[in-house]
Amino acid sequence: MAHPGVFAPLRASSRTTRLHIEPAEAGAGAAPGSGTGTPGASPEVPVAANALRRLRGFLLSGERALLIVPCSSVHGIGMTRDFETAYLDRDGTVLRTALLRPWRAHGLLRGSVAALEAEPGSFECWGISTGARVVPTASPRTDDAPQVEDAA
Repeated sequence: MAHPGVFAPLRASSRTTRLHIEPAEAGAGAAPGSGTGTPGASPEVPVAANALRRLRGFLLSGERALLIVPCSSVHGIGMTRDFETAYLDRDGTVLRTALLRPWRAHGLLRGSVAALEAEPGSFECWGISTGARVVPTASPRTDDAPQVEDAA
């Protein structure tokens, strides 16, 4: 299944991808004081681009972050910890960020084609806020090599 926009190169066999993060422009809807992280941060995150991986989700992965494609809403059912969620449109623009608490859910977000979940504080470190752009790099890694994430 091809995903729209910048997420089209991601396939069900994609295990990880490096994200290129372009900070929100001033006045582009970013909250004051948000997105103050490292400009041009590029964390490597696991990809959930097939039904089984999406079902496993953030709960059973033990990862610090997860990119879910396609996705227009997330839930925290079964979770024991809070996590941040960024909803992305087809161009990778962050439509909304929110903290999701255990056993809560976010409703469908029109225009969202992907969601990025991460541990609390990650978005600030990476410079992710509403209006920022999160783009997976070309040629996502599909091997079983160990994953290394940028702490930025």
